[in-house]
Amino acid sequence: VRAAIQPRTADGDQMEWSSSKLSHLAYKIFERNSTSRLKLIHPKATQADIVKICKRDWTNLTEQQRKAYQFLAERDREKTRVQQI
Repeated sequence: VRAAIQPRTADGDQMEWSSSKLSHLAYKIFERNSTSRLKLIHPKATQADIVKICKRDWTNLTEQQRKAYQFLAERDREKTRVQQI
């Protein structure tokens, strides 16, 4: 899992992550983990098709499955925060 970039204000102070940013990061982690598997399943699909399938799969996840990715996003955020200290 790649580290996320901690947002900063113009003064250089750290900003807090909003829940929408964490949700977006959770989706990006899901997308990164799913892309190679989807390319194997759909070898003739274009990148745009893979993204559409990935979005569809994300919307079909249960709340518990999404929470697992949100946990990874929060862990990624904390790791980034520690690295910046």
